[in-house]
Amino acid sequence: MKIMCGIREASEYTGLSYECIRRLCLTKSIKFVKSGNKYYVNMTSLLKYCGEDVEEIEVI
Repeated sequence: MKIMCGIREASEYTGLSYECIRRLCLTKSIKFVKSGNKYYVNMTSLLKYCGEDVEEIEVI
């Protein structure tokens, strides 16, 4: 899994909807970076928000 990925890819990985992850970014509930009009979600932050046990994420 990547450290940062787009909302759509994060949605597919976690099972959360695109709109849910977008809303988490807009409310600054998770860490993200915005480049132009694209959001890149920090997957560690998202998984911790979801209550997952996160030890280490492989850099791809």
